[in-house]
Amino acid sequence: ILYGWYITSGAFSIETSLPLYDCRVAIICIIYGVFFNNNKSKRIGIYLGFVGSIVALISPDLDRFIFPHYTWVSFFVGHILLLWVSCYIFFVEEIEISFKKYTEVFIFTNVLHIAVIIFNSISKSNYAFLSEPPIFKEVAGRLHPITYIAIMMLMLNFSLYLVHSYFMKSRDGKLKLSHRKIEN
Repeated sequence: ILYGWYITSGAFSIETSLPLYDCRVAIICIIYGVFFNNNKSKRIGIYLGFVGSIVALISPDLDRFIFPHYTWVSFFVGHILLLWVSCYIFFVEEIEISFKKYTEVFIFTNVLHIAVIIFNSISKSNYAFLSEPPIFKEVAGRLHPITYIAIMMLMLNFSLYLVHSYFMKSRDGKLKLSHRKIEN
């Protein structure tokens, strides 16, 4: 729906409208994973979706349009649904999570971000906030671009690791949600 609006309204731009933000990649991966029963794609989607949606909801970077514009509603509803679907796939579908599977997500994410960094430098865009952060721009502006990128990559990788640790602990029974069959 968002891309239909981008195209029909004339708001589409190479600098902001491509699906190169982590949450947009997560949505595509989850949709692909659900329709084609591809667990690798679902895993990429839930890791990126879990991290990305929480970060986006804590520090929203809203479009240039003022509330109550469609893009505001789309932003919040989209990120809340992405978080919910990521949790659903993990807790209800009980998708396999292991260190090997986490490593696949880690490699995919880092290759994606290297490609995004290159694209950002060519197009002068800020996908995945790898050129400048949505908040604390003054502080980040004092850093060398390579230092900023390294910090962002480390923060994202650490966040993915925290999500993986949470997922593993929940599977060990410490945070286990039970699915009990209700009998009459």
